Amino acid sequence: MQTSLVIQYKSRIFADSLSFHFRDILRLTALFVAKNGRQFMTTLSQREARNFQFEFLRPNHSFYQYFTRLVDQYTLLLNPSGKDDRMTELTKNMENKFHLLNVAKDRAEWVKYQEAERKKEEEQKDEERCMFALSSFKSVLCLANIEKWPMLKSTGMILL
Repeated sequence: MQTSLVIQYKSRIFADSLSFHFRDILRLTALFVAKNGRQFMTTLSQREARNFQFEFLRPNHSFYQYFTRLVDQYTLLLNPSGKDDRMTELTKNMENKFHLLNVAKDRAEWVKYQEAERKKEEEQKDEERCMFALSSFKSVLCLANIEKWPMLKSTGMILL
């Protein structure tokens, strides 16, 4: 499986627990930050420091990561340099109805491949742990026999 077939999914963020009002504030703020730049976010967070509706602008807030992902997505959409790539991809999807299905199939194969590789690595680590445990067990047995050697020799159980 080639890694070039893997698509970076940009919209795998779910915020179903947000109220519609708060979600609109997040989206509009993210849109304005994407249009006006990160400096706008800095001045907005300083200006609205005491406003509880803009607490998500603080890096330690639970929705800060969601907000920054929204800003990144809006920036990608508003960026004119990547527009041609997105338009060709959308045109492919419209012209060939199985294109998106093929992309999803490739993604599923890639995920399956990654899972198999991860499983292989885990099995190899488990095998290494077992071998280490077995070798340390053998060394303990060997030491136990060495310690018992004089006693076994004196009793006549070991013939030389």
